[in-house]
Amino acid sequence: MDVSIKLYDLNKFLEAANTGIKLRGLGENTFELTYNPGALLPNVTMKLRKCGFDKNYVPFRYEVAGASSFMLSAVNFFSFLPDGIVIDKAAKTIAIVPTKLKLLSSFGGRCYFRYFNIHYDRIELALQVV
Repeated sequence: MDVSIKLYDLNKFLEAANTGIKLRGLGENTFELTYNPGALLPNVTMKLRKCGFDKNYVPFRYEVAGASSFMLSAVNFFSFLPDGIVIDKAAKTIAIVPTKLKLLSSFGGRCYFRYFNIHYDRIELALQVV
């Protein structure tokens, strides 16, 4: 299954789902994620750059600065992420693992990436069920 979704449309979906997340493409394989935690807390903004690819996972190196860095350490920022998103705080990486995503659980752990590309205005990915 090949999927291409414009970031504009994805942001509209995230807004309608009331997630507090907004994405902005910065260039090839790089995007910015802004999370509004609400409750009068400042937004957390992180830059994510794809740093590899494997059919079993897609890792991203994340960077945060300023108040976002403080918020990341002071609040359990990563608690809103679903199963299948693996965080390594020491290496500052976030990885997507398709076999652990609840959304894909009906495939019984047999769903893998063929590709995962980020562009300035869209995300393209392909999933394969074996």
